[in-house]
Amino acid sequence: MLHPTAVAAVPCHIRPAKVTGPNHPDVIVETASLASVEPPDAKYEIHPVLKADVEASRLSSAQLETLIYANMRFNGPRMPGGARAGFFLGDGAGVGKGRQIAAQIKEFWCRRPPGNRRVLWISTSVDLRFDARRDLADIEASGISVVPKAKDSLPKGRLSDEYPEAVLFITYSLLAMGSEVPGVRKGPLAEALRVITDPTARAAAELGQSSKRGGGRGRGRGRGRGRGGSASRENSALQGEG
Repeated sequence: MLHPTAVAAVPCHIRPAKVTGPNHPDVIVETASLASVEPPDAKYEIHPVLKADVEASRLSSAQLETLIYANMRFNGPRMPGGARAGFFLGDGAGVGKGRQIAAQIKEFWCRRPPGNRRVLWISTSVDLRFDARRDLADIEASGISVVPKAKDSLPKGRLSDEYPEAVLFITYSLLAMGSEVPGVRKGPLAEALRVITDPTARAAAELGQSSKRGGGRGRGRGRGRGRGGSASRENSALQGEG
């Protein structure tokens, strides 16, 4: 007879409980303890352009699930301090985190008017910007520019002047040089970080003021890939606030 903790760790094949769409190319599994938790109802309606991606199987049901739940957090109630809620994506290799991020960027692009679309993508290596471009191209969003090009450095001056609309792809090491945003040291990303994290920062920057704000963490459900080509959900603790 298996011990209860051993039973909880037994992997189970899963499909999203509240979202329908194409099957994922790999089999996705999660621990029995995670499988026993019922997810919230899917209450976000994705843009028709993204619906076409789902119908064309460019996004699987598992990837669609992430897109819906992430936008439920981003567009839901604000945190007590006024910050927008975040979303923690705990998927491992094989579920397509890059494509899920690309889909979120495309959703954002479709919802915003031209001239007001900028995204900050932070990763471990500058070389992964080529993967970011591939992920966008895979969902027919190659028209969204990922900058800087090649291995160019960030330009001097106002980034918003250099990149009116783009995905700014930077590394964690560069972020560690950041500005006086809580938890980030001084560096060249001061203005860019404030503009992205605070809707009032653009006006404040023009007045030479400093606008500071913290971030928020949301809920996600972990999926990962196990040996033998299967995907597995890691039993990670995903904390939510608010």
